[in-house]
Amino acid sequence: MSNHNNISELKKLTKDLTILYVEDDDQIRKSTAEIFSHLVQTVHVVVDGQEGLDLYKEYFSDNGKYYDIVISDIQMPRVDGISMSKMILELNKKQKIILISAHDEHMLEAINMGIEGFIQKPLKSQQVFDVLKKVSLNFHSDDIQYFNVLTEASIISKSDTKGVITYVNDNFCKITGYLREEMLGHPHSIFKHPNNSDEIYKDLWDTISSGKIWRDRMVNLNKDGSEFIAETTIIPLLGSNGSIKEYMAIRNDVTEVVHFKRKIFLEEQEKAKRIKVAEAQKSFLVVFTHELKTPLNAIINFTKYVKKQIELPKELNKEKLSSLLDSVLSNANDMLENVTQILEVSKLNAHKLTYNYSVFNAKDIVSEVMKRYNSLITEKNIKVVYDMPDDVLISNDIFRVKQIFSNIVSNAIKYGNSEIKISISNKEHSTISVEDNGPGIKDKDAIFNLYSQEDDGLLERKSQGTGVGLYFVKLLCADLHISYKVEDRDEGSGTKFILIFNEKKEKGE
Repeated sequence: MSNHNNISELKKLTKDLTILYVEDDDQIRKSTAEIFSHLVQTVHVVVDGQEGLDLYKEYFSDNGKYYDIVISDIQMPRVDGISMSKMILELNKKQKIILISAHDEHMLEAINMGIEGFIQKPLKSQQVFDVLKKVSLNFHSDDIQYFNVLTEASIISKSDTKGVITYVNDNFCKITGYLREEMLGHPHSIFKHPNNSDEIYKDLWDTISSGKIWRDRMVNLNKDGSEFIAETTIIPLLGSNGSIKEYMAIRNDVTEVVHFKRKIFLEEQEKAKRIKVAEAQKSFLVVFTHELKTPLNAIINFTKYVKKQIELPKELNKEKLSSLLDSVLSNANDMLENVTQILEVSKLNAHKLTYNYSVFNAKDIVSEVMKRYNSLITEKNIKVVYDMPDDVLISNDIFRVKQIFSNIVSNAIKYGNSEIKISISNKEHSTISVEDNGPGIKDKDAIFNLYSQEDDGLLERKSQGTGVGLYFVKLLCADLHISYKVEDRDEGSGTKFILIFNEKKEKGE
């Protein structure tokens, strides 16, 4: 093989290498540096060991890597080549170093240090080429070993600049189920999974086509339609002219890990859902019993009193007994209404209630509902103020509107103090409002939730709330297209409930 061919072969091995060359002799330094500059990518030249050590550290600081090869004379001022090599090997045990010397006395020490090669002075070109070739081959041997280890542990593929597959390792075939010949020459898009967004592919190509490394987790499609999820790194590989010649993709299969985490997440979600349902059932039972407790206690106490009066030999106070029996009947009706509402909540949530629409007078339904509460209003000494014109008509389900209004009035009686104002208006829309002078409500949204109540908790309230009632109101209003608002009272403390009947929507029904 000719000398020209030898140099060409050597350049293939050394073209990407970086060299630090340390030589104090001007003539040798210039001529040898000229040879190196034609063989390697980068050659940095200094005149003694101290400068060499300083530049070695600086190069690592700037580039995040060391020189590939350090070539140094031994006899130099300040710091000699042996001392510099020792200090460099302390920084980087794998550093490849070639020493140049006219004498052999340092050779044994250098061998024991782990020096890669020697060049004897006077320098001869062929000797330089041979040593450089030997060290470069060691580099390529290391690269091959590293690549072999990498391919054993990872899923590797290569593609050209258009994304056409040019290489796949055995792991790639094993994981995807494709034969090697089924993949080579085909675009990487054969593994495209529908779960991946178009944005991820755009980001991938924008990144690697600009020469940058792309990293992300990606879902890939196997031959049988199953998925494999991989932590993916795609590296642009550059040619001698600095342009991208191909791409190498390194994938680590995390399918089982992701599926396991997903399974755990779903199990935790299901567990949380079961806990929530159990808590809801428990709360529902508390609400249910709480809703029935007050009317049931009233029925029991009034019945005991009536029975006691009957058993006494004195003359019966028929008027009082009649009043007590009215209270018993009223509380029994309240209890029945609570049970009915609780049963109808499930139908409302499933939108299975049926409605009968008609046109009715707002004042009439208010008056009818208020009659039910006359005895309770009298008992609590509540003043009721009315502002109700005679001509306000509403188109809706009259029975359900009565239920809604009844719950709001009940709430006002139980939480108000001494006055309730009921108003009907027909300005922009038909409205019915109920205003009390109670303590007011801080969280106006929470009162419509099934288990949220104001003050100190469900069982610690001084008075019984409607509980299910206002939740029932919320669901009914949604189904009947009735809007509602809860506001602070215009003057002083208290709460104002407003029902708004949308005439346009109701006329269309």
